[in-house]
Amino acid sequence: TRESFIQENPLRNYHAPAAGESIPATLTPEQMALLLSQPDQRRPEQFRDFVMMCMFYDAKCRLSELAAMSIDRLDLESEVSSFTVPGKGGRWLTYYFSRQGMKLLHRYLATRPAPAPGVTSVFLRYDGQPLIEERIYRQVRHYGEKAGIKVHPHMFRHSGAREHLRHGGNLAELMVLLNHRTLRSTMIYSKLESDDARRAMMRFSPLNALGVVPKNKRRGT
Repeated sequence: TRESFIQENPLRNYHAPAAGESIPATLTPEQMALLLSQPDQRRPEQFRDFVMMCMFYDAKCRLSELAAMSIDRLDLESEVSSFTVPGKGGRWLTYYFSRQGMKLLHRYLATRPAPAPGVTSVFLRYDGQPLIEERIYRQVRHYGEKAGIKVHPHMFRHSGAREHLRHGGNLAELMVLLNHRTLRSTMIYSKLESDDARRAMMRFSPLNALGVVPKNKRRGT
């Protein structure tokens, strides 16, 4: 297996999240499954939308980054698939995604409309022109309304990050996957994990399972 190593200590610039820092809204796995069931995958444009939502969740990218995905900077041949997009300050950002995501993209690319001359965007309109951010946003909201879920594209990023931790990933890995500069930005997801742990304690307490209750207090004590 291929390994990569972080050259710098990710804790070097760590500062704890500020008190009262807002917790990002996320989708449960059940909500995500319901949302992904809304597009009719037999219809080309709806299959495109299905693939876009899967990529948001799997790669944990932002709306602007998904819209900027280019065939020229898409790697579906390496052991781990990825795409690279320009970020702020001349920084290039690389997002990785799963084998299942790779298969979905292969299928979409094989069936999508022919790109208009000079267009390198991955996600296209019916006429081969790039799909712009506003349209992607509207499509996500549309499927959310159909599912009865209030959702926006950035929730996929938060939800994918949360699931990474819930399935055993760590914050140092997540910092790299989200393209955060320091661990401070990533630490907000540890608060989500703490909330999960508290709820799990209430549901699965071993003491509750024993049915232990306090006995009546003895007289004279």
